[in-house]
Amino acid sequence: MQLGMIGLGRMGANMVRRLQKNGHHCVVFDRTPATVQQLVSEGATGSTSFDDFVQKLQKPRAAKNNPHADESDDGDQDPASSDQSAVTQRLDRLERLVQEMSDRLKSMETRVPPQKKDHD
Repeated sequence: MQLGMIGLGRMGANMVRRLQKNGHHCVVFDRTPATVQQLVSEGATGSTSFDDFVQKLQKPRAAKNNPHADESDDGDQDPASSDQSAVTQRLDRLERLVQEMSDRLKSMETRVPPQKKDHD
């Protein structure tokens, strides 16, 4: 399954690592390019913008936004983020999309085929 993660701090990056370890493919985005590159070197697909992130996700898209990803440890805002309202609008739009996908997945019935037992 392909999943997208926005916000690659300690929690987001570790979630991506665990997902990939368990066979999932991840598309990642963070405001810090070096953080994205680190996970790309570990097998993730990096993206350089929200639009790039959405384009790299296969339909139906499944993504997670780390709600604490934009909070810095010292409380300062990212100086490179000149249009915070545009970023917030895109995050809100993405969050609505994620919620819609989550609702659709919950409404679908998932069946797991029984596993065959080996008899000696």
